Amino acid sequence: MWKKIISCLLFFPLVFLLSASVNADAPNVLSDYVNLNWEGDSLYLDNESRAIYFKRSDDKNAQEAAVTLDIEQGSTGFLFYMDAGNGNNRGDSGYCLISFLDENNREVLGRSTGIIAHSTNYVRYYFGEDEKFYPLPENAKKVKIQLNVDENSSGERVNVYFRNFSLFFSNEMPLCEEDPLDTVLMKNSTSLSKVEIGLKPYTRMIGYIVVFLVALAFYLIRVWRQKYSTPKLNDKR
Repeated sequence: MWKKIISCLLFFPLVFLLSASVNADAPNVLSDYVNLNWEGDSLYLDNESRAIYFKRSDDKNAQEAAVTLDIEQGSTGFLFYMDAGNGNNRGDSGYCLISFLDENNREVLGRSTGIIAHSTNYVRYYFGEDEKFYPLPENAKKVKIQLNVDENSSGERVNVYFRNFSLFFSNEMPLCEEDPLDTVLMKNSTSLSKVEIGLKPYTRMIGYIVVFLVALAFYLIRVWRQKYSTPKLNDKR
């Protein structure tokens, strides 16, 4: 229980600092990621966690979905980040890929999260920095976000979950140094909150109550033992 509380306390300041340092005039073009025009295999939403995922398919073991957006011209830099994880379920894996395309739909810049597997907690993957955006290629006209998963377990859902998609463009933010040409992976932060899918608020509350009652029971048992099990040192019988 305390681990969850500490995780939340660490997570919210991170989000606040990140959003506070992004230029106020730079809207998040992926803020409505749930309702974007994703093409490919169907994506589904877990309302409570706001994570999107694929359902298992009987016809194929790999699925993908992608959305392509126009880039506002005049921008000089960008910041992209998202969270992904698997939960307690093992076997399934996936990745997220961001690609910047020229007018002929050729990739001029791209990064991948790398394979997401065995990740009980969400991990934040990012491209660019909150205080210094990554330089945007001059010939980039579109940006493509692609999600891929591989099924290697059972159950209704493919256990790879994506959320908190954020993409900012700006012509005012300072720019960071470009990565070496052979860089293919995004950077990632430490683990965030635990991946919990399909839980209702009352379900989580019941869990907290059960943990509290169990802890209280152990405490009362310890107090009772200390009170009634202490030897009477002065008993001369």
